[in-house]
Amino acid sequence: MSDGDDFVRDAVEYMVDDLNDDKRYELLTEAQRTVTLLWVLDGRIRGDGLGGWIETHGRRSGDALAALDLVGANEHAAPLRRVLLLLATWDASDPDTRLAGMDAWTVDQATAWRQAEDEYLSLTRRDNLIDNYLRAFVTAHPDDFPTSIYDL
Repeated sequence: MSDGDDFVRDAVEYMVDDLNDDKRYELLTEAQRTVTLLWVLDGRIRGDGLGGWIETHGRRSGDALAALDLVGANEHAAPLRRVLLLLATWDASDPDTRLAGMDAWTVDQATAWRQAEDEYLSLTRRDNLIDNYLRAFVTAHPDDFPTSIYDL
């Protein structure tokens, strides 16, 4: 874990559960949604692959793509965009339905999924999303990420 990981985790850890609650999610500022989504996206894909992201937060993928664009991590968005084109059910409200689209995939579609996942993981090794994008974004938005009682 890098210093950037700790810094960003400290900024968003109290908001992670808000991704699962539509009312609380809407209360987050754009900056808070951006960093929280991308911190969770990156960790989920690194730990459980793209399937882990789709299963847990796939319905937030459209927002995650916008967040990647907002922080300037366009290259990180490319594999996710390709996966969403493969999986028409990515925005379903329940995890089983989100992943059900994979049941009828051809070998070529499954291969394209694996290639997109490998591309994302390879990219994060050479261009770390948290260190190179999110840390600077949090720093640039101090009002959205208070670090002490004096920041409130």
